[in-house]
Amino acid sequence: MELNKKTVVSLFIAFIMVFSIFGFILSSGFGPEKRSYNGFTFLQTQNGWMAKINNERIFFQYLPDEIQINIEDDVKNLLKEAKTLTITYDPQSSDAQLLAQIQFYAEDALKKQDKVYIIHALANSTGFDAQESNCKDSTETMPVLLLESAENTNIFKNDTCIVAQFGSSYDALQGIEEIIYNLLGVV
Repeated sequence: MELNKKTVVSLFIAFIMVFSIFGFILSSGFGPEKRSYNGFTFLQTQNGWMAKINNERIFFQYLPDEIQINIEDDVKNLLKEAKTLTITYDPQSSDAQLLAQIQFYAEDALKKQDKVYIIHALANSTGFDAQESNCKDSTETMPVLLLESAENTNIFKNDTCIVAQFGSSYDALQGIEEIIYNLLGVV
């Protein structure tokens, strides 16, 4: 059987198209990327990394071992013992919008968790219809997490209050995720 030039070219193009589809399927893997950390499985999704913790799906932007912000051991201990956590910031801060977003992000991640009850507050509620809470209201079992913008990133304990100072929005997201991971016992 003799094939003409058009038939050979058509078959070649069809061959290339079919096998490029197979190549694409094989190169993209057979499902989402999975990573394990301390007994927890993280799946990569379009919304970041998802982990099922206490039967609830929680999304993170960073895996625990990707976070480059360290928390002092006394802060970790306070977070592990907390039954209630009040998250607060000063709405008069120059970075109030960022701090409000970080506060909402933490509250959203923790709202369905039985381990810790989250209270939304402002460090200075003058002119706002919101609960006011700051470090003076903090106790061992009900610590306050005060979010602040600062020149350098630092998360430390001031008596029973946890002060989280963030030098950038990048540090703020990593820092709050490190706090969430500690609260949930992932790290």
